[in-house]
Amino acid sequence: MDGGGWRKVDAFIVETRLERDGLVITSRRCNFTKAVNAGDTNADCASPYALGRTHYTGDGRIYVDIDDDGRGGTWYDLEGSKPIGS
Repeated sequence: MDGGGWRKVDAFIVETRLERDGLVITSRRCNFTKAVNAGDTNADCASPYALGRTHYTGDGRIYVDIDDDGRGGTWYDLEGSKPIGS
């Protein structure tokens, strides 16, 4: 750990998706590696949205690679939302 108490990462990536019936409508991938290493907690990675449709769900995943842990990175799937706009 550094003097600030933050454990550094080699990578911290967030991917968000807007889906309908299991198909990806829009998505966004954000690299927050520098922000995490700086201790910045102001992060936004909202996927682009679509208007005029119903039954959308939000979904995503996070990739974390911790510095000097002797392992590579891992993707972690996030639980999807219930349908919105129905």
